[in-house]
Amino acid sequence: MRDLEPSFFMTVRSFHEAAHAVAAIELGMLDVTVRLVPNRSVRGVSTDADITFVCPALSNEPASRTLERRLIVMLAGPEWELFAALRSSRRQILREQRDDGIAILKVIRDLRNHCGMHGRVLKGCIEDAWKEATRIRSLRNDQLINIAEALDARGVLDDSELRAFF
Repeated sequence: MRDLEPSFFMTVRSFHEAAHAVAAIELGMLDVTVRLVPNRSVRGVSTDADITFVCPALSNEPASRTLERRLIVMLAGPEWELFAALRSSRRQILREQRDDGIAILKVIRDLRNHCGMHGRVLKGCIEDAWKEATRIRSLRNDQLINIAEALDARGVLDDSELRAFF
């Protein structure tokens, strides 16, 4: 297994977006695309990279699990930054990764409003999502590195290109 050490020329955003992509594929998302281009997100935030994907409900899956899978994908980039010790706390990462933070809050709001999660149950769900993002990063470390390298070189990877790494 290769160590997760970026080369001199690779960027943090490549690894951050690769972490999102690896989690998305691992969790059954469709039409996954990652880009390293300045853009404005659907939430109106200026970004220097982004990921798009479709989050289908899996067979007999409750709505809460579909939202939990989406939350894990959204947390995967910030989780990589925490792992790489680029930031000191989850709160700092989410404050600096404004678009991810807004997307994560929307999923949490949906868990609360549409699935009735509150208090300890909601807190436990969020903590479990962080743990699952960590587990996926550890399990799929080689794919994460290879995707980050390819993304850094090409700037964009579509669904079929990403799946070729698995």
